Formats: sequence, C-alpha cells, structure tokens
Amino acid sequence: AGLVFAGYDGSNSVNSTYEYDGEGWTAGNNLNSARRNAAGSGPTGSQTAALSFTGNGSPPSQINKTEEYNGTSWTEVTNFPRAASYLGYAGSQTDAIGFAGYTSPGASVTTTTGYDGTSWSSRPSMATSRLMYHNNAGTGTSALCFGGETATPPITNATEEFSATATVKTITA
Repeated sequence: AGLVFAGYDGSNSVNSTYEYDGEGWTAGNNLNSARRNAAGSGPTGSQTAALSFTGNGSPPSQINKTEEYNGTSWTEVTNFPRAASYLGYAGSQTDAIGFAGYTSPGASVTTTTGYDGTSWSSRPSMATSRLMYHNNAGTGTSALCFGGETATPPITNATEEFSATATVKTITA
C-alpha cells in the first residue's frame, strides 16, 4: 500500500490524494488545504494513518495547517506552530517530528517540533540549520537528518541524529 498527497501541477499547489494498492493508483479524497513542499508522515505500507503539515499554498505563501488522513478523508487538526515549508519529518500520525525547513523571509531554522496526535510541542533543536533538500528517516523518537541546503555555506553534508530519550548524568566536583 502507498499514499501520495499534495504537490504542484506547474502553476498551482494541489490538494490531491492518490492511493496505491500494489497494482494501480486510485484517487482518494482531497486535502482541505492545497499545498506543495509539505511535510508528511505515516507508517510504511499504510493508507489509513497519514499526517500532512506545513507547505506552500496558492498563491505561494507558507502555511501552518496540519491534517490527518484516516484512509477515507482528511481532517484539519491543531496547526503547526509556525508557517513553513521544506521541513524534514519522521514518525507517524500519533508520534511525529518536523524539523529544520524554510521560514519566510528566507531564514533557515534549527527548530524541531513534535506531534503526539493531539498537539505540537518543542523538541531539542538541531545543530545545523537547513533550508531545504535535506533527507530524513526514522520515527518521532529516533530520527536522522542528512545533507541539505543551508544559508552559509550553501550545502552541508552534515548528518544529525535525533533522540527523544535524554541522558542525564550527575557530575560531582
């Protein structure tokens, strides 16, 4: 099973959803907000628990909308804390993170934000800011971000690991 949603048709952002069943693609119900350069997550091989957040609407302006897909329809839920596009992402509909990305007017950020299926909250920031074109993998509690375009220098090959588990040590003098 596969799912693809949102995008760009050459002149406008779109809100289309398509489901893949192993043999062919069929149209699903549309997102409520058209967008491109959006972040999205959900379990691999599932069409019933997707998450789409942020992106560029039409006309091209960044949005902070978050929507959940249940296999039939999209529902708007708690907005992402900032309007952005090109975010890195990892996780599922009930345990996701969004990180880095582009925030107008051209600032790259190190911010990481987590979603628990109900609301968004802060997570530890990244060391290297990234505007766009970074790659990502993992879960909402253990993720990777690698490569990407930065403000200065223009390209990075840095790899960062995200872990939601903090290690606390007591240091005595």
